[in-house]
Amino acid sequence: MTITRNSAFAPIRIDVGNMRSDYVDTEGNVWQTDRYYSAPRSFVYSQAGRDVYDTYDDELYNYTRYAGDPGDFSYNIPIANGVYTINLKFAEVYWGWRAAGDRQFDVGIEGQKVLDDFNIAREAGGYNNAVDKTFNVSVTDGTLNIDFSKYGAINDYSWDRPTISAIEVLPKQSGIRINAGGPDYTDKAGNLWRADDFFTRGRTFIDSAPIANTTDGALYQSVRLGSFSYAIPVVNGIYDVRLLLADKYWNDVGKRVFDVNVENRQQLIRDIDILARTRKYAAFDLKIQSVEVIDGSLNLSFLSKVDEATVSAIEIIQNGRQLVLGTDQGELLGANPVMTRSLGEGAMIN
Repeated sequence: MTITRNSAFAPIRIDVGNMRSDYVDTEGNVWQTDRYYSAPRSFVYSQAGRDVYDTYDDELYNYTRYAGDPGDFSYNIPIANGVYTINLKFAEVYWGWRAAGDRQFDVGIEGQKVLDDFNIAREAGGYNNAVDKTFNVSVTDGTLNIDFSKYGAINDYSWDRPTISAIEVLPKQSGIRINAGGPDYTDKAGNLWRADDFFTRGRTFIDSAPIANTTDGALYQSVRLGSFSYAIPVVNGIYDVRLLLADKYWNDVGKRVFDVNVENRQQLIRDIDILARTRKYAAFDLKIQSVEVIDGSLNLSFLSKVDEATVSAIEIIQNGRQLVLGTDQGELLGANPVMTRSLGEGAMIN
């Protein structure tokens, strides 16, 4: 089986609104000062030094860009033709627009609308919370075009203007995606989440009630519950894991608490309480970074403490190469040195 890679492409990371100096994030990635933007009149807003929740990289979200009337602006990034994964990073950090309905706008990539009536505060679960959106796109003309369009009429100031905090462009990331407790599912970005697989023990439950804070509510409607584990076959290497969580039963903090043991205690995420981070019937994503696999299997153990542990879906991504199930072929590209963490220090909340 062949490993597909793009060793010539260096990731593009833009710290939108930051005109001072490059930013180095907590994973050691360099985010360049703002560039490639276009607007009749363009402005930046900064709240440097203030805490932004649900991220380790507060300063990346503390700078934003917006435009004068009519409010539309774009980024036109020169890039080789190909297929890419685009990560758009947002946070509602402007003091005057705290209500969930105060800022709405559309986002288009390569001429296709990818976010419709997007509201940062609503999607992030509140003011000053980070929220990321990911899309896979194909570029055929040597320029990646990202367009931000104001909601409503030009002279209608009921909604504030579009804004964004950071843009990341990576080679298209393949991955293993599992819909825990559910069937095959294709998300809004075109990614296939395979039916529940590679598990031991636990039980499943499906609730068709709507899920807030996500455009892929169906992924959170099914769950695996109890004390259970996953042993997912992967190529040896370093991975980022995303656990998709939602509590559809309890209403109060402390009613469901559990641990996740990652790769035989390489990382131990303790005392996960979904309702301490979001409300009932709302999505909550837990990112666990830099997990090293040396035995061909990525192991996740869910350990119940109060009521039952739960997970709705699992995503495993290795940057810089195509991930292949159960094969030892290929060379590890661009991996960071592994860091052993415990007590939740390896976890990012998104």
